[in-house]
Amino acid sequence: MRVPTLESLADELVGGAVEPESLTRVLNLPGPFTQRGGFVCLRGREDLLEQSRARVRTNRFANGKAKAIAARFAQDLSRICPFVECIALSGSVASGGYIPTDDIDFDLIVRDGTKYLTYAVALALGLGFAIRYRDSGPFRKVTCVNVVWTRAQAAPFIRTDAHLAFELLHCRPIIGAGAFREILAANPWAARYRRLPRERGGKEFSSVSEFGLAGISSYSWSS
Repeated sequence: MRVPTLESLADELVGGAVEPESLTRVLNLPGPFTQRGGFVCLRGREDLLEQSRARVRTNRFANGKAKAIAARFAQDLSRICPFVECIALSGSVASGGYIPTDDIDFDLIVRDGTKYLTYAVALALGLGFAIRYRDSGPFRKVTCVNVVWTRAQAAPFIRTDAHLAFELLHCRPIIGAGAFREILAANPWAARYRRLPRERGGKEFSSVSEFGLAGISSYSWSS
């Protein structure tokens, strides 16, 4: 179990992101929360603070390696599979909470009629990455395609629930940022669940080094 930083909590509020200073004023009022050293926890669970500080340090290092692998996977997939319009990070790498035992998760947007072919190509490529980046532990997958959306499915989505909004708004496009912005524009309902930070969907990364330098501000809420 770990607790969020003040900045990530301000960004992840269900009703919409707020400035950290505004959240600080609320947290300083009498209530169930403790704020200390840039982290927020429930009062009485201060024992989690040091664990969380150590986890953030670990995440920062691991995330850098994971983002480099993600960028290579995205570049390879876009090169060998021209049907892909957008390759976006999701899961713990996108949120900044990645640890080495996690998969590197992706959401894809593809041309109509190419969903299953693209998924098959991505699975085959993922097997190669599992072999390429295998460490000394048991053989396991490194990349995971969570979902493949076609244009017809995504512009707009039939579903308009919180779970889909969470998945969509936590994507971070590596390739195809323009296509991702178009999907967001076609689904304005998602804004009811969370204000989209300016940096999301705004820039397409063209190289491993450029992607590795880009910060991912959101924090993972997984334990």
